[in-house]
Amino acid sequence: MKNLTKLMILIVVLLSVIFTSCDMAILDGSFWYIDRSMVNVELNSSDDIDRYVHDNIKYTSDKSDDVQTANETQNRKKGDCEDNAVFALALNYEYLGIKGYILMVDCSGAGGIDHAMYEVNGVTYNKASTKNNYVIRERIYFDDIPMYASSKR
Repeated sequence: MKNLTKLMILIVVLLSVIFTSCDMAILDGSFWYIDRSMVNVELNSSDDIDRYVHDNIKYTSDKSDDVQTANETQNRKKGDCEDNAVFALALNYEYLGIKGYILMVDCSGAGGIDHAMYEVNGVTYNKASTKNNYVIRERIYFDDIPMYASSKR
């Protein structure tokens, strides 16, 4: 009985650590939430979605590593390259049922990560600043992105 009590206490402690250190948007599934009423055009392809993000979300340089949820980017109408990639992937999933990847890339050749793009069905988007000269440093699958984003907050 003592061992069972100790085990239950350990589980409670571990769960409290998990729930306090993780972003609630990951735990409740809202990381990818999109308000369809705010999208005023037909989105029938990944190209449509890329154009929509380019036309409706203002790129802002961000000194922090924070990654916004899709809804934060949608409401603010601005974000950095990671935020734009998350938003575009959320739209692809919401409208087309397609999961993709965020690509963390090195455009400068310095060996680090200085830009984020996204890939859907083998096509890479958000390459504007790369001049097609980049090295992929990380390729993060759709289902793993919320946890990646949480680690950056």
